[in-house]
Amino acid sequence: MTMHANYEVNDPKLAFLLGLAARNFRLFPVWNMRGSVCGCGNPQCNAPGKHPIAWLVPRGVKHATFHEDEITAFHAKAPWANWAIASGERLCVLDVDIKKGRNGEIGLKQLEEELGALPHTLRANTPSGGYHLFFEVSTELHSSASKLAPDVDVRGEGGYVVCAPSSTVLGDYVFEDEDMPIERLPDAWAKRIVEIYGKKSRTTRAPGTPDAV
Repeated sequence: MTMHANYEVNDPKLAFLLGLAARNFRLFPVWNMRGSVCGCGNPQCNAPGKHPIAWLVPRGVKHATFHEDEITAFHAKAPWANWAIASGERLCVLDVDIKKGRNGEIGLKQLEEELGALPHTLRANTPSGGYHLFFEVSTELHSSASKLAPDVDVRGEGGYVVCAPSSTVLGDYVFEDEDMPIERLPDAWAKRIVEIYGKKSRTTRAPGTPDAV
């Protein structure tokens, strides 16, 4: 049993989600998997178990929230759903793809040799063998696929990553340590992303930390 906002949460999945929300992660539900097919029912779905549930969040990632009542309501309507964390608003996620002959870690290590090592930060492992690295940033960065390095995607404004406690036929999304702090993306890395995509100045609350009292 977990306590949140002066009430008891007996549902482990909901308790986990509210724990993420307490760190200012903006969450929203996405489709689950039903066997090897996306729960949306489309056998040709090109994002199985990863795209927003249109009847519940018709504006997709724009419905992402850290408010407990909204997350609780989403969960009540779709307790089977997978969940995603919205990037942007000072949160940048590096999505390192490792599967089917792809190995984004190679390009990531090459960038570290050029730009400097990334700090040890919150990390989530994906069912396919890849991982997500979460960083705080001070500028509004764009999302993209394989432009920073081969098989390394940047999730910035308007983007998202599927997160624990979600799962696919390959396994579960798992945080290595959900209490790990989110470190700041080094300036050299942020500068490289800006050089590729551009930026917009923005000042918002830092992700991954509780609200100020």
